[in-house]
Amino acid sequence: MPKMPVLKELELVAKQSWRLILGCAAFGSVIAALTLQGAIYTYPVEMQATTVQSTSGGSGAGRSLSQLSGLASLANISMPSTQNEMQFQLFVESLLSRDLANDIAKNKDIMIALYGNQWDPISETWFEPPISTAAHIKNWVRGALGLAPTLPWHAPNGENIQSFLSDNLRVNQDPRKTYLVTLTLTSNSRDFSIRFLNLLVQTADERLRQKALERARTYIDYLTAKLNTVTVAEHRDALTQALGEQERYAMVASSGKPFAAEVFQSPWASNLPASPSPRQAFLIWMILGALAGMSFAFLRHRYRDQLQRAAWVQRLPAFLRRPLNS
Repeated sequence: MPKMPVLKELELVAKQSWRLILGCAAFGSVIAALTLQGAIYTYPVEMQATTVQSTSGGSGAGRSLSQLSGLASLANISMPSTQNEMQFQLFVESLLSRDLANDIAKNKDIMIALYGNQWDPISETWFEPPISTAAHIKNWVRGALGLAPTLPWHAPNGENIQSFLSDNLRVNQDPRKTYLVTLTLTSNSRDFSIRFLNLLVQTADERLRQKALERARTYIDYLTAKLNTVTVAEHRDALTQALGEQERYAMVASSGKPFAAEVFQSPWASNLPASPSPRQAFLIWMILGALAGMSFAFLRHRYRDQLQRAAWVQRLPAFLRRPLNS
């Protein structure tokens, strides 16, 4: 007797075993519910920062940048046209840097919030957590495969913060709106994410402020010393103008106001979790349950004769033997 085409056989099995398939799908929904009960929900928190608005006229450096930006635009190359835009781009580039992560790691409250399972509040020291069985197995498998061993434990530092940022922070900047950047941090605590984003922006801005101040003060010291030795009037006028620009730049950087970036939209938390998604979880588990039921029914239909004659099937308890033979 020729075999029935697979599609026809699947259609027949689906009609005959629809109760089994629906039952397996319902069982999948139960698994989904149990999985969601123990799940840790993570929520996205979004924040927007923008370029600091300039309140002074353009300096010589600003005019040069504007001219270069105009030339670059002819070649479809995006370049900052002002000193503020240059600082803002540096701010965006520094958000995932190790130096910024090192500065954030100096904040004790943030580190304890992230790595509290490695902190002893009594002795106020970090300790190495016990290695789990899964970690032992993982290390053994890595060694057996000749892979590089995992790095030894160390107290949480900038390396951990940089890894946390790489995994959980998204930096989105529209090429048409280079003056605006959107930061999205995902964690299991909305309050922590809001606090972390505020600290991140403040720390990145302060780093650029201190670098600018150090550079401006170096230039001021140099120009001041140079003025004491130059006697040519034209040279003195040029040095005096440059010194005035650096003094104004240092004054702006020392004002205490945002230097490279300021908050355009304060952090706000979504009420919908980023993961896990209950709708997706139920859908995936119900589909997997239905597929498992369909596969079982298909195999039972195709190999029914062999199963009925198999000795090992006859030795099974009745409640297990009945689904195989029915």
